[in-house]
Amino acid sequence: MKMLKTAVASAVAVSSLAGAAAAQGWTGAYVGGAYGVSRGDYAVNPAEGHFDGSNGQLFAGYNYQFGGLTVGGELATFLGDVSVSPSIYSHRLDNLTDLKLRFGTTFGSALVYALAGYSFGTSNSGGADFDFHGVNYGIGVDYAVSGNFFLGAELLARNIKDDSGQNYLDTRPMTTASIRAGFRF
Repeated sequence: MKMLKTAVASAVAVSSLAGAAAAQGWTGAYVGGAYGVSRGDYAVNPAEGHFDGSNGQLFAGYNYQFGGLTVGGELATFLGDVSVSPSIYSHRLDNLTDLKLRFGTTFGSALVYALAGYSFGTSNSGGADFDFHGVNYGIGVDYAVSGNFFLGAELLARNIKDDSGQNYLDTRPMTTASIRAGFRF
C-alpha cells in the first residue's frame, strides 16, 4: 500500500510539473549545450574513410508556437573536432557550425520536430586548412522538464563538401546523435 501511495504521489508531482511546463508554451529564445557522437563516411581525394568522434556543442535559437505547431531557427557550433580514419591522411574537422530551421508539433510537454538547414566550417588535411559547407537535416525532441528547463535528443545528418573544387572532403553523410539540455527565456 505504501508503494502505491508513493507511486501515485510521484505521478501527481510529475504531472503537475509537466502541466506547468506545457502551459508556458515553446515561444521564445533558448540556449543550451549538447553532447554528441558523430559517425559517417567520406571521400578525401582520392581515398575513402570514416568520421568518428564525440564532441560538445553550444546552441541558441528562437521558437514561435501557434496552436500545436512550432517553427524556429537555431545556431549550433561544435566544441572540439572530429577525426577521420584511416589516420594516415591526418584529416580532421576543426570546427563546424549548423544553421537550422525547425518545424514541430507539441505533445503535452514534448516538442517533436524536423529540421533542415546549412552547415559550414573548417577542415584540416595534412596541415592545410580548407573551408567546407553543405546541407543538414534531421529530427529531434525537446521535453520541458520544469519551468524553463528542457532536455532533448537530436539526430542530425550533414552532406558537406569542401570549397576548394579539389574534392578533398565529400561526406556521405556525417550523422551526429546528441543529447541536449537547455533553458528557455
